[in-house]
Amino acid sequence: MEELGDSSLSKSRALYVPLLRAALEDDWEAAEAFIQKNPNCLGAPITEEKGTALHNAAAAKRTRFVKELVERMTPEQLAVKTKGNCTALYFAAQSEIVTIAKVMVKKNKNLPLIPKDHIRSLPLYVAIKTGNKDMVSYLYSVTPLQDLASLDHINLLNTTISTGLYDTAHKILDILKPAPEEKEYLWLSLQMLAKKPSEIGSKSRPSVWERCLYSC
Repeated sequence: MEELGDSSLSKSRALYVPLLRAALEDDWEAAEAFIQKNPNCLGAPITEEKGTALHNAAAAKRTRFVKELVERMTPEQLAVKTKGNCTALYFAAQSEIVTIAKVMVKKNKNLPLIPKDHIRSLPLYVAIKTGNKDMVSYLYSVTPLQDLASLDHINLLNTTISTGLYDTAHKILDILKPAPEEKEYLWLSLQMLAKKPSEIGSKSRPSVWERCLYSC
């Protein structure tokens, strides 16, 4: 989508105030009537942060509203980013409502791999930071981690350790194959684990600590 200047953005926001209000108030009937008269509004920025109606509905946890919007949007419109470089799926990951995330990914399967910024902060990453196990489990299942670099895996691993999601940490360790020069980053993982109560392992399943140590 073409970038809007400050003047154009202000006009866009003024025009689409009713849609923003409908999204925040979960008033789909009002939104539907507005969309019928203004079909170009679906992917348009309607807030100062250049968030669309979908961004705001997801952030407000409006499940039905999101479903109706996504049904009418194109896959490309779902990938629109805010000024902070967040897609609507990023907001869904923060919302902790898995249904909202599922609806979006069903329409655009590339969303889980669209990062927020230059450090490749994926929706899965923010879900892990939030600590919601159901959202993490879902986004992990739809994020093709094999397409990511080892450093991305290590970043995700460290975040799971920080939030205590050790089951997910084990899954990441299953696929982690760091290059020799990248193994030093795993020492951060060990340092983080050293500050936490030991994650209990067993004879059949080594602890995250042991597996990180073996990978270094």
